[in-house]
Amino acid sequence: MKGKKIRFMFCIVTCTVFFLAGETVLNAQEEKASIDVGADLVSRYVWRGMNLSTSPAIQPYIEYTKGNFTLGSWGSYTFAQEPYQEVDLNMSYRFKYITISLNDYFVPVDSLEITNDYFNWEKASTSHAVEASLTVSDIPNIPLSFTTGVFLYGNDLDEQGNNYYSTYFELSYDFAIGENDVSTFIGISPSEGLYSDGFNVVNLGVTVSREIALSDNYALPLQGSFIINPDAENVFFVVGLSF
Repeated sequence: MKGKKIRFMFCIVTCTVFFLAGETVLNAQEEKASIDVGADLVSRYVWRGMNLSTSPAIQPYIEYTKGNFTLGSWGSYTFAQEPYQEVDLNMSYRFKYITISLNDYFVPVDSLEITNDYFNWEKASTSHAVEASLTVSDIPNIPLSFTTGVFLYGNDLDEQGNNYYSTYFELSYDFAIGENDVSTFIGISPSEGLYSDGFNVVNLGVTVSREIALSDNYALPLQGSFIINPDAENVFFVVGLSF
């Protein structure tokens, strides 16, 4: 219980800093704004070592960026009717090498024509899950990046209806081989929650990405990921295209 309280207080402080930073950026009129829209096509939706689809999925996104502040939405819709679809909202602010994010994961089951109330935020029945995360990356001459995320509120509950405060840590090492960018990663669940029933390695693997030139002005990003979940004793190979 003490550990959960410490993680919760850490996330409250993180979110406070995030919102203050975001407000500062939005008030900075001299910063240029941009908007981006696109989509990924993946053979399976595998997230942090968990298989969330059994068919290919289209994953659209839209992002508004002003200075170091980003506001966006991301979704995942499977080609077949499955009980898991996803629509997210996210905000992030980058301080040089540190990115602080607040993510709202919403799980509508619209492919099965089941209605989930988007505006339902009741703890016991909401389909939302709110997570605060922090990423350290792009430090010069250090090809390592680190991400941690903690669920603060939503459908991350135990059998008694109490929050798990599910936590995830990931460390990755990036390098290049020829024209290919390679990223090796390891993800850990430190305690019982969404990812595992205790301290376990839940996400281990490698991602290789490159661009396929289709013309002098356009290249198609392609990536493949070999992923093992040692805790679940499962393995995946996922390929994806970005548009």
